[in-house]
Amino acid sequence: MKNTICEKLMWNAMTPTIFQYIEKNYKGIDIKQMKNDAKKIIKKWLRELLISVVF
Repeated sequence: MKNTICEKLMWNAMTPTIFQYIEKNYKGIDIKQMKNDAKKIIKKWLRELLISVVF
């Protein structure tokens, strides 16, 4: 499934808030690993976005 530019920007903006909520309300979750995974996904999205804009 492809995400639109707007969806990608919204996820990028909401990610810190989402992690704060999870960290506060769910104590048994490894938030550090989740942040690393999310960072990789966002970087991938940005690369795809830049490639689609350039070409």
